[in-house]
Amino acid sequence: MKYITINFIVIMVIILITTCSDGRKKKTTEEIPVAEISQINCQPCNTLISIDGVDEEWKTNRVNIISDNTAVGVCRDNEFLYVHLFTSDPELSMQIMNFGLTLWFDSRGSQKKAMSVQFPVIQMQPPPPREGTPPVGDELQKFLDVRLKDIIVENAETKDIRQMSMDEANKHGINAIVGIGPGLLCYELQYPLHITDAYTMGLGVSQQKQINICIETPEIDFNKIKGPAEKTPELGDMKRLQEGATKGMKPKPPKLKRISRWIQVLI
Repeated sequence: MKYITINFIVIMVIILITTCSDGRKKKTTEEIPVAEISQINCQPCNTLISIDGVDEEWKTNRVNIISDNTAVGVCRDNEFLYVHLFTSDPELSMQIMNFGLTLWFDSRGSQKKAMSVQFPVIQMQPPPPREGTPPVGDELQKFLDVRLKDIIVENAETKDIRQMSMDEANKHGINAIVGIGPGLLCYELQYPLHITDAYTMGLGVSQQKQINICIETPEIDFNKIKGPAEKTPELGDMKRLQEGATKGMKPKPPKLKRISRWIQVLI
């Protein structure tokens, strides 16, 4: 996470500026059709998995399931299931960092959304447009820490929803991180396979030979996002908006691709 690129942050800032400048009432999330369920063989991890936001140990253990530039990897040991998502799509990276990512699990091997992990936590209030250069260094780290400090675990059957700090999640055997590198995003999740005295929030995997996972991004309606839309843009923002106005056009929000993809994980 220390090797953040300026280009990625510039993309995020530009997109967020345009989203706050359009008052039209329309949803801008583009639904990706759900394809036939994909399969991944969940082999024992062939190396120690470090939840550090670096994809080195996953390079030979992931499959391009979601798109040509977005891959998923899954492996396990005796205690934990590890899920990895890698993308070099800057718009999807922005979408995950600002609006969150949810993984749904069904330990019975069907397509029922039984338990979920939301990380990063959805940020329905995007950060305001900023004056001057994008955040870097300590300021950029604070920007990321806000999005990565908490995690939400939901049991849909018991309607138990817990939002907790990452330190608290670690006590339950849960760990997650998102690393940003040059032109890529690396998501890693560690989650207990079994329900034990130590890990009471585990998946409950026992004798069955598969577990299904749904990778999902939220549907975003920019019209419902309130915030700095009324604030007068400054400096470069104002110049860009004025240039758009001279052409008789309003800035348009981006079309986000909504992901909702089930994966059958064979254990």
